Amino acid sequence: MIHRPSTKVAFKDIIKTKTAKRIWIFAHGSKDGIQVGKELLHFEEFKNLNKKCNKEYIMQLQCWGSKELIEYFCDDPSKSEYKYGLRKFEENREFIINTLKKMKKGEF
Repeated sequence: MIHRPSTKVAFKDIIKTKTAKRIWIFAHGSKDGIQVGKELLHFEEFKNLNKKCNKEYIMQLQCWGSKELIEYFCDDPSKSEYKYGLRKFEENREFIINTLKKMKKGEF
């Protein structure tokens, strides 16, 4: 299912949903958080959520991803992706293509 939250509350509700096991985030990021609509959702705000969300993985394909977000919500953080820095379009495209190939082969 694809969600397009326009508020911080809507984004946090998606993260809290136990049925959303695999999260792909396409957004504008900053060193402090994720741009959701016109609001900045600070990574610190996730600390107040229940850690028992048990995500299989979180793919942060925005600039300035958060290692803490992955470690906080994922049982196995090694399956997730983030980059603390700027991400280029080409970088995301290559990552998505390679990941989809691995998924198709059952290697992911």
